[in-house]
Amino acid sequence: MKKRILLSLVSFFTMTAMWATLNDNFKLYFAENLEAGKVGQKATLVLNMKNTTERPIAKWTGKIVLPEGVTYVDGSAVVVPGRYPSNYNAQLTINGDLVLTCEGAEGVAIDGTDGAVASIQVEIASTVAPGDVVLKVENVVLTEPNDHMINLSASETPWTIEEGSTGLLGDFNLDGKIDAADLEYIYTLIAGEMYAADADFNNDGSVDAADAEFILAIIAGE
Repeated sequence: MKKRILLSLVSFFTMTAMWATLNDNFKLYFAENLEAGKVGQKATLVLNMKNTTERPIAKWTGKIVLPEGVTYVDGSAVVVPGRYPSNYNAQLTINGDLVLTCEGAEGVAIDGTDGAVASIQVEIASTVAPGDVVLKVENVVLTEPNDHMINLSASETPWTIEEGSTGLLGDFNLDGKIDAADLEYIYTLIAGEMYAADADFNNDGSVDAADAEFILAIIAGE
């Protein structure tokens, strides 16, 4: 009994060490030097693949997990050409569950090193609060030319979302349009006898009916 327990413990620690080594050598993750996202705007996220071994990869796949309020822009996933052999002919697909898959021509594989393999575009809702979030890639599987599959641990990458602007004068809630919600903001300021420089369209030092009329004119298309 003791011998079986000892063998089980040895096997467990051996497998744990092998798993740790595997994830030291292989990784699919979002680049850590990403430009900060902006509330109400789109941003480009870059996926990197780490392969510091001599084992080539013929196919890779992983599920992207985005923070709440950050959504994938349909059709925006593209490969990063410089990361693949010239004859790889990378075919990149992404399904509704945000599972990204890339496979090249038969018999052609990605060599080692660490670098960008794909990018996607996301849109950050106007309701997202600025701050630090986490980008995840899970269910990662790398497939070697002999069809041997390498399952990897999930990766997490910190990302910062900052205050943004749609560039539209009067779009106070940053939803990309001027509508009743923005007019309501003006009326709230007027009712509370409050001042906001971005709502003082005629620069007279106060937010009043004239500023409300400015928004009304935009809504009416004048």
